[in-house]
Amino acid sequence: MPFFFICLGILFQSSLLYGKVVINEFVYDPAGIDAGEEWIELYNTSASTVSLEGWKIEVDENQFPGKVKAELCGFIAPFSYYLIKEREETISTATKANLISGLLTMGNASAKADGIQLLDGSGLIQDRVVYGIVDSDHLCEEICSTAPKALNGSSVARSTPGSLTFVNIFRLNSTPQAGETLCEKQVFQKQEDEVTIQQEHFFRISQNPFFPHGDGLFKEAALHYNVPINTKVTIEIYNVKGQKIQVLQDNVKQFFNGATTVFWNGKDLEGEIVPMGLYIAHLKAEFSNGEIKRDTKIVIMARKL
Repeated sequence: MPFFFICLGILFQSSLLYGKVVINEFVYDPAGIDAGEEWIELYNTSASTVSLEGWKIEVDENQFPGKVKAELCGFIAPFSYYLIKEREETISTATKANLISGLLTMGNASAKADGIQLLDGSGLIQDRVVYGIVDSDHLCEEICSTAPKALNGSSVARSTPGSLTFVNIFRLNSTPQAGETLCEKQVFQKQEDEVTIQQEHFFRISQNPFFPHGDGLFKEAALHYNVPINTKVTIEIYNVKGQKIQVLQDNVKQFFNGATTVFWNGKDLEGEIVPMGLYIAHLKAEFSNGEIKRDTKIVIMARKL
């Protein structure tokens, strides 16, 4: 008899693949020099955690598809924010970033409208915002939110988080402030490491989904990472509410180069098997040169029906 994963039902119920995440606020024309000061804030309007693995931010180049300016990672908690900044220290907001993207180079809507859009891991448009006055490039012919032109140094923001209407917020003394983010659990540096690393194999998971009750092919999830010698590695497991349920490694120092595998048997810190569903594996690597790299992956715990 064919069987199905219970976790797949949980997947769709929790909207982990297609959650209602929107572009909530952004600064495209900072006061002074633009480079390094632009930022984009996302907001999760749903009651479920949404995985952002494989999601992208595109900036229009007189049309869409545009140019990819940020590749997202990690997750966004229910009714929470996710902040993308060109660099950590910006003048317009002191809120810590979830992702350091490098230059976003958004248009200033000087002579015509410009736009940015959010794509999910399947390439589907989750949100598009066209801002400015004259949309001569017809950027808003498909799914789209429209926003007015902001004053120099101001942000454009939705009237309330997740609402369908954008308004200028220059009335707030031209000092936009992004919402609080979960930076203590996820701060992702999108910068080149001085350490030589095989990026595509830095952190990956196999035997996924896994069946801790023994009614499937794998009883444990296998978490693989590849780091240089003298790197300290910590791996923690979180549930979709952002609660830490297990620590697989805690500042374990690697005395060799190459791949390492750690297994998770589905048990929490108390030794009990956790409920079936989706979990987030968070890896932190502290390299010998002081650089820190973080990554997250989704782990699926299933059971045969």
